[in-house]
Amino acid sequence: MPIGKNAMLRCLIIDQVISEHHSYKPTMKRIIEVCKEQGIDVSHETIQKDIKMMKKDRPNGFGAPIKFDFQQQEYLYTDPNFTINGVKLTREDASVLEESLVLIKCMLRTELGDKLRHAMEKVLSTSIEEVDFNERYPILKTMEPPRSRGYEFMDLLLECCKVGIPISFVHYSYKNEVFKPVVLHPYVVREFENRWYVFGYSAKHDAYRSFGLDRIYEPIKLDLHYKKGNTKQILSFLNDMYGVFPLTTEEPIPVVLRADRLTTKFLSAYPIHVSQVVEKYDFGSSKITLNLIPTMELIQLVRSYGQSLKVVEPKWLVELIRNTRKDEFRR
Repeated sequence: MPIGKNAMLRCLIIDQVISEHHSYKPTMKRIIEVCKEQGIDVSHETIQKDIKMMKKDRPNGFGAPIKFDFQQQEYLYTDPNFTINGVKLTREDASVLEESLVLIKCMLRTELGDKLRHAMEKVLSTSIEEVDFNERYPILKTMEPPRSRGYEFMDLLLECCKVGIPISFVHYSYKNEVFKPVVLHPYVVREFENRWYVFGYSAKHDAYRSFGLDRIYEPIKLDLHYKKGNTKQILSFLNDMYGVFPLTTEEPIPVVLRADRLTTKFLSAYPIHVSQVVEKYDFGSSKITLNLIPTMELIQLVRSYGQSLKVVEPKWLVELIRNTRKDEFRR
C-alpha cells in the first residue's frame, strides 16, 4: 500500500532525528518536538506506528534497521550508514530509469514532460505519495494507440543495442509480400508517429538500414563480431530526418516548400523539423525551408496536404515526386 504524504513527512523526521544522534539524543520526545517544529501535531502512538511501518520491507516500508535502546531510552539504526533520504540506486535501477527517461522524452514533449524528467533525475525517495483516485476523469489525456505487433521484442533489441550484439530475424515486406532473412548490428531503437523502428548496419545491404518492429519475426542473438556504428551517421539518423527511411542523400540539404495561408498557420504552430524556417508573404502564404535528409515520410506528409503544400527545391526531389506513384513511397 502506498505511503501517505503525511506519514512520509513523519518518517523523514524520524530518519532525521535518528541520523543526528551525535547532536541530539533521538528519543520519542525529541521526535515529537521536531514534528511540532514542522507544524505536525502527533501522538506517541502514531510515531510508534510509523516506526513499525518503516521497519517493514519495501514496498510497504523502508526496511529500516531501527532498534530501541531501553537503557538509553533512544532509537538508533543498527546500520549507522542507513537513511531513507537519498537511497542509493543499483546499477540496474539507474539503467531502468535512464531508459524510462528516453521514453518520457519521446512521449511527453511538453513543459510537464520536462518537469517529470527533472523529478525522475533527482530520484528523491520523498516522492513516494498516495495516488489520488478521487478525480472522475483526467484533465490531461494523451493519445494511447493499441500496442503494435513487434513491441514484444523491445527488451531484446534494447539489450542488443546497449551491449553490442548482432541479431538475425525474418523481415516481411508489406509492399512485395515476401519474407527475407536479415542480419543486423543494431544501434538505436526509435519511435516515429507511434511506430517503432530499429536502426543499424545490415549485412545483407552492406549499409545502414531501418526496420519496423511490426515487420520483424523470430529475432535471435548471434555469436558474431559486432560491427560498431559511425557516431556521426547514427546522430544524423536521429536528428536530421523527418521519419526513418531516407531517399538518395546521406547529408542534410535545404528542402524548400511552398505553403498556402492556412497551412502556413498550422505548420508555424507545429513545425515539421527543428530546422524549419518560415518566410511569410504579403497574403499569408509562405516559403518554408527545412535543412534535413529527405525521406519517404516527408514526401508522404507533403502529399497529405494536397495542393496546400508543395516541394519547390531541390529540383531532383520535385521530379521524383512528380514521376512516382503515391504508393511507391510506402514501406
